Amino acid sequence: MGCDIHCYMEYGKNERWEGHKTWIWRSYGLFTALAGVRCYNSEIESFKPRGVPENISLDTLRDYTLYITEEPFDEESCCTRESAERYIKSGSTYWDDRKTRVTHPDWHTPSWLSLNEFKVAYSRFRLYYRQPVLPDLEKFKGNPDGLKKELELTKDKTEPISPIPEVEAIIAYLEVMIKHGYKSRVVFWFDN
Repeated sequence: MGCDIHCYMEYGKNERWEGHKTWIWRSYGLFTALAGVRCYNSEIESFKPRGVPENISLDTLRDYTLYITEEPFDEESCCTRESAERYIKSGSTYWDDRKTRVTHPDWHTPSWLSLNEFKVAYSRFRLYYRQPVLPDLEKFKGNPDGLKKELELTKDKTEPISPIPEVEAIIAYLEVMIKHGYKSRVVFWFDN
């Protein structure tokens, strides 16, 4: 079974946070660098999971938890009291003292990173995972001996893995928010 990330870009002032859900393609190397999830190589340094911040944005809260209700509902973000109690026995927790929300039973390893920490995790991932340096094939069109020689010269050369555009977009977005006086962070968790 695969593992995916649920990720929110959050920014705030005066402890009031806003969150926007974002999408990151499945990358176990990146998941390892962010929180040690799906760690198939212990050489990548990971951030220790912190749980979600208590002051997460409302949008993030609605995705991370289920609202407990006995009213009929047709949303995935709700559950009955009976279901909530079953989830609690399986490891979920109540979100608040009033017991109106329970953590989603399918989510695991919640955490958050500051923008700088997120950038460090991304750099660790890109520097550890490398790809071969490939020659420009157009340059050697009609010159198979030259291509063969170039392949021999570059066979042991590598470069950082290709960038992940959605991760770089998150970084750029939060840098703009910081420029405008906001605090920023990335809140995330995983599913199976």
